[in-house]
Amino acid sequence: MLLACGDALIDFVPVKSADGRDAYVPAVGGSCLNIAVAMSRLGALTGFVGGIANDMFGAMIADHLAASGVSL
Repeated sequence: MLLACGDALIDFVPVKSADGRDAYVPAVGGSCLNIAVAMSRLGALTGFVGGIANDMFGAMIADHLAASGVSL
């Protein structure tokens, strides 16, 4: 198993809302998280070691990792 250890975070990407106002969309990110996802998608048995919050953003991160086949 390959382990990626480090950051997992939420990026707030600027967008325009339907009515033309500035808005932000949360997106899962972090270089170590991205490496874990890439390794898993390439077929390696992969795990992620890092802090993940117990809030809605942490749930987004955990769901993203699970959907990509990365073990927590």
